Amino acid sequence: MEVAFGKSKAILEAQLGHIPGREDVRYVTMDMCDPYRSWVRDFFPNAQIVADKFHVIRLLSPAIMKERKLITSSNANPRARSLILCNSRNLDYFDRKALLIFFKKVPQAK
Repeated sequence: MEVAFGKSKAILEAQLGHIPGREDVRYVTMDMCDPYRSWVRDFFPNAQIVADKFHVIRLLSPAIMKERKLITSSNANPRARSLILCNSRNLDYFDRKALLIFFKKVPQAK
């Protein structure tokens, strides 16, 4: 398992060029920017590229937040708006009940 910092081919090769058996690497988890992707395809020819969870969420978050604001701006009290962003496993009974009431009122928010 290795971690490299930088986005240029020269920096990445300097940090990871020592890896023996690069053709045997099966998976590479990475940020999906184009320089990384093209470098990984060349450097690890048989590896499957896997997008890391953090960057996937980072790409989706602005669109999710924009839609949430459109739906909840006039239809929710401030408490329900903040609860939508919470993990439901972390909510107590009363917060879950408040969310259920909100989702009945605004079904497109589900």
